[in-house]
Amino acid sequence: MPHSGRLRERKIRAYIADALGDWPMRKAPGIAVVSALSALADDVSPRQDYTVIRGVDAIDLIPLSESGNVVIIGALTPYLRALKQAGRPFRVIEMDPRTLKPDELQFFVPIEETGRVVPWADTLIITGTTLINGTLEHLLELARPEATVVVLGPTVSILPDALFARGVDIVGGDAVTDPDRLPDILAEGSSGYHFYGKGADRVAVQRSFSS
Repeated sequence: MPHSGRLRERKIRAYIADALGDWPMRKAPGIAVVSALSALADDVSPRQDYTVIRGVDAIDLIPLSESGNVVIIGALTPYLRALKQAGRPFRVIEMDPRTLKPDELQFFVPIEETGRVVPWADTLIITGTTLINGTLEHLLELARPEATVVVLGPTVSILPDALFARGVDIVGGDAVTDPDRLPDILAEGSSGYHFYGKGADRVAVQRSFSS
């Protein structure tokens, strides 16, 4: 980890520069700092041009019965499970097919097919990890203008203006509710499913029609 043991000493400007860089190991903590600044900015001056819903998973804002053809970027387990249960047509683009369960492999699409499959989507669900690996903008360019686009994950707990400007309709991130408790939960190897309702909550942000 770059600057390990000295992260507290770094200037915010350095983290922002890392967030805009190309090295994932630097970019991830840079985006985390941008997320923290975004939460502070929203507390100081709440925005009126989009809707923020706390305690809600972003995907819950899309009725599966109206989702049409769904493409998921990344093996997002809860959403794969929901789509299988609903019997909806979908495809999942994933770099490592080993992350998929045996009954999900029939929906697997290799990344080489991204340019063909993404335009097929009526609903495009993208993992926020694409913000770190630099593939997000290309995916958004491939999406049809009329498609509903959702980007979600802790990585996109940021002010959503730049995402909305690029065609995203819904952003799903996290909000820290107990900054003293959360580090202890994370230090014990927990994931989001363990700290929701304890040290953090889901947050869904929906673009207004005028945005």
